[in-house]
Amino acid sequence: MNVELLTRVRDQILSEPTSLDMSVFIAGGVRAERQHGWPPPRCGTMACIAGWAVILKRGVDRAFESDDVWTTARNDLEITSVQSTALFMSSMWPEPFNAQYKAAKKSKDARTLARITANRIDHFIREKE
Repeated sequence: MNVELLTRVRDQILSEPTSLDMSVFIAGGVRAERQHGWPPPRCGTMACIAGWAVILKRGVDRAFESDDVWTTARNDLEITSVQSTALFMSSMWPEPFNAQYKAAKKSKDARTLARITANRIDHFIREKE
């Protein structure tokens, strides 16, 4: 497992909460306002955990060119297919992360979503699942 890259993903999400969107691999920041009702991130990009892994490892231009962000992220993070499903799909997160994420998503609170996602990443690093 590439703990360094996962930590960078977590730190990116925490430093710019509006850059997180678990429903899309990589998107332009304008999606933030239209989809979620919050201002676009300063970096101009939104991504899920997999998307941020690819962006941080390969750069934003190469990330947008990737045909398969999921597989690229899985390989860059050095995790298995089962692990990638458990990490990349918030609906597959264990409790309490799943319920917390769903509640925060309804409230459209970017900071809380980012904190919950960061906690999920920390748990994944510790437990490897």
